[in-house]
Amino acid sequence: MAQALRALVTFEMPVIEPVGALRGAAKKDHGLELYAAGDYEAAVIELESSVSARRPDLLHVLGACHLRAGRARAAIDSLTRAVKGLPHSADTHWLLAQAHLLNDDPESATKSLKKVEKLGGDLGEAAATLQEQLAKLLES
Repeated sequence: MAQALRALVTFEMPVIEPVGALRGAAKKDHGLELYAAGDYEAAVIELESSVSARRPDLLHVLGACHLRAGRARAAIDSLTRAVKGLPHSADTHWLLAQAHLLNDDPESATKSLKKVEKLGGDLGEAAATLQEQLAKLLES
């Protein structure tokens, strides 16, 4: 089951550009540059050491870094905190659903996917499709 859940995780996901994140502290800027370059491990180190690491938009990026590095629990932690500040961000809920799938937690993934679907936007249809795939997997 765990392997089947992980197979549903997609890294083809949008990542919001943090508002004003390209200005400010050098650590924050360098962390975002590392993220953009695909160096997720180094981006995590830079973003976590940034004073601004409590900003929801940066927590979103930090969660995406953890997710892409395969650290589901750390991704869930960062993205759960990001959702508190970005409750209407379908992107953040989508990433959180992906992290829950990676963490073998289909129930929590389904809850996040329902929020994505409710928020709509470009991810609404993808969330509905993923929920269907997840339901079929859980039935078997």
